[in-house]
Parts: sequence; C-alpha cells; structure tokens
Amino acid sequence: MPHFRTAIRTVLAGGLLLLPLAAMATNGYFAHGYGARSKAMAGTGAALPQDAIVSAVNPAGLVHVGDRLDIELELFNPRREYTVSGEPTLQPGAFPLDSGRFKSSQDLFLVPTIGWSYQLSDHQAIGLAMYGSGGMNTNFEPANNPICPPGSAGTGTFCAGRTGVDLAQGFLVASYAHSLFNGKLSLGLSPILAVPSIQS
Repeated sequence: MPHFRTAIRTVLAGGLLLLPLAAMATNGYFAHGYGARSKAMAGTGAALPQDAIVSAVNPAGLVHVGDRLDIELELFNPRREYTVSGEPTLQPGAFPLDSGRFKSSQDLFLVPTIGWSYQLSDHQAIGLAMYGSGGMNTNFEPANNPICPPGSAGTGTFCAGRTGVDLAQGFLVASYAHSLFNGKLSLGLSPILAVPSIQS
C-alpha cells in the first residue's frame, strides 16, 4: 500500500509540472536585471553580486565584488504591433481602428551600463553605477487611414497623425557598502539621481 501511495504522489507531482503557467515577457519599463550577468540569471544579481553594476539593485553587494570596472552595451529589440481582424470599427463613438496589421517603427535601442567599485578595506567598498531603463517606445507613422472621421487629421493609427510615446530614464548611483559579522551581513547606501525623458 505505501508503494501505491508513493506512485500516486509521483504521478500527481509530474502532472503538476506539465501544467501551463502564465509567463510575462517583460517588467514594463523596468529591466529584469542590470548588467549582463544579472540579466543572464533573470535578475538574481540582487542576491548574487558578481559585478560592480550590483549597486543598481543592491548596493550592499559591492563588498563582495572587489575592485573592478564593468562597461556594457545592451541591444534592446522590442517588437510592437497590433492586429485588427474583421470589419473596421465605424460605429459612432467607437475608436476608429482599421483592419490589418500595424507595426511600430524603430526596433533597435542601445542601452549603456557602467559600473565601478573600489574596496576601501576588507569590510568597506564604494562604487558608481550608470545605467539606463526604457526604450520600449512606440512610433506609428502617419499613414493614410480611410476610416478617420471628418474633422480629424485623417492619417495615422488613431486618426491623429503620428502616434507614439518614448520614455527613457538614466540613473546615476553612488554607493557605499559595509559588511559586518565576518561578511555574514552587508549594508549599503545608494543615493540615486534619475533623469527621465518622455516624448509623445
């Protein structure tokens, strides 16, 4: 009887592993991680510091990375588009969407990241990090739109000419870290200067 219960539990556990789960493609304007190593591990750099860019997410990690300079350049390639199937929305008061597939232009963005750390002693470190966030903009060209209502621009996805938004953010982080209890506890302090830029 115990073997039968074990077999049932094994089958049920295996079945649960095969169930589909929801997956999110991005964190919106926030990155999964900052720096190549953190991104490669889906953002676990906050708990496992490996480079000087750790101060972007966990300044206490600076005491564990040593003296180093990390310079990286990310190529971000989002695809933004939508599809309208069936007849265009022509009802009064409805949002005018024409049938077809519409793609936002400008697919490639360069996102720089720089991190520097310096060990003041075995228990203290300072560092600087500069990194960017954003790039997930949209830019729909003002092509002719035959279903635009009278009085509108008559072009573009939403009958308002060119349509889009571009939010970019730049961060400068100065950090200090101190470890206690033989490295078992680390504390960090990071004032952050953020410069946003938004265009629509």
